[in-house]
Amino acid sequence: MFSKLVKNEFVNRWKSILSIYGALLGASLLMLIMTKIYQGTSSNFFQMLYGLYAFLYVLLLLISFASVFFLPLADFRKRFFKDQGYLTHTLPVKTSTLLMSRMVCDLSMLLGMAIVYPLSICIAAGNFDFFTAVGEVCGELFEMIGFDASVGLTVLLTLLLMLVAYLYNLWVFNCSYAMGHCLFRKGKRIMSVVIFLAILLVSSLVSSAVSNALQDADLTGTMVASSHYSVAISTLNTILLIWTLFMIVGTGVLVAVTNWVFRKHLNLD
Repeated sequence: MFSKLVKNEFVNRWKSILSIYGALLGASLLMLIMTKIYQGTSSNFFQMLYGLYAFLYVLLLLISFASVFFLPLADFRKRFFKDQGYLTHTLPVKTSTLLMSRMVCDLSMLLGMAIVYPLSICIAAGNFDFFTAVGEVCGELFEMIGFDASVGLTVLLTLLLMLVAYLYNLWVFNCSYAMGHCLFRKGKRIMSVVIFLAILLVSSLVSSAVSNALQDADLTGTMVASSHYSVAISTLNTILLIWTLFMIVGTGVLVAVTNWVFRKHLNLD
């Protein structure tokens, strides 16, 4: 059933996200063509047109980047609180399973944009040396510090932290919206904002406590002051692991609260 739910999430959302990917790639190709023409013409009109299109292209880049965050939020509202909400909440599956399937699709959208975004920029520039340059820089860096299991773990933990941080911030909004619209009959939007600010406050307090604990343990100082490469990398991995676990636990709590609100206090009025 979980695989069917994931497939359904892709069907419902990937039409819009694929449209954004296609528009971004098409606009990048057009940007390349216009750049070639611009370089070979002295027409004032075309130069003005090129400047306008360059501005619109940058605007499209910003919108497409933001869409990876805001499209899932809009879909969450539509799927759970609007007309589709009645159908969604009457499906013969656990609410937690529905929420987990969303998380899989959310991560897939992020990974897709991580590929399409730099590819689009390379197409617009007519130069794919970006990927080669990144590979060369990484190769030189790993060669300089020596790539081993600890460095590989650092890379893995960094990427994992970025993915979990994306989900965490996404579910701060989802949980706030769900609580505001399920627990209150009036002023739902205002209460959603209040709850959102309260979650941010609690998150800030907890993250400060974690930071203070790391300072008390002198992990950061050990990493910076250590003259031994292996000790510094090991300490960095410990810090990354702690913050990754913090984000994972935080995301789990937000999803669990959202699941509880849907099961106990669902209000679609």
